[in-house]
Amino acid sequence: SFELYDEDGDGFITPEEMEQYLASVFKVIYETVPGTKERMQGLEPEELAVMTTDECFEECDINDDGKLSLEEFTRWYLSSNDGQAMQQITDGIPSWMNMEQVRDITGLANHSVEDVFEEFAAA
Repeated sequence: SFELYDEDGDGFITPEEMEQYLASVFKVIYETVPGTKERMQGLEPEELAVMTTDECFEECDINDDGKLSLEEFTRWYLSSNDGQAMQQITDGIPSWMNMEQVRDITGLANHSVEDVFEEFAAA
C-alpha cells in the first residue's frame, strides 16, 4: 500500500502525495457508491482527502519532518479506522501485482492518478 501513496518513489509520503491519492480514491467511491457524499456530511472528495491527510500526519508524523516513512505510515495504516478503510480498498489488488506493474500493464505510468480519474468522470 505504501507504494500507492509514494508517487515519486522516494521512500516517503508527503501530504501532497497522500491528498492526491486519497482524493482520487474518494472521487471513485463517491461516483460508485450512492449516498456516500451524504454520509460524509456533504464534504467534497478533496475536502475529505485533506481532513484525512491532516489527521494522519498529526497522528503519525512522529519526528515532525512533514513526511511519512514506511514505519510511520504502517502504524497509521494498520491501527486507524481511516487506514483500515483504505486497506479494504487496496486489498482488491492481487498480491502478486505491485503498483508499478499495474501502471505498466495499463499504460497509466504516463498519466497522473488525478488525470485518469478525470477522464473516467468525463466519460
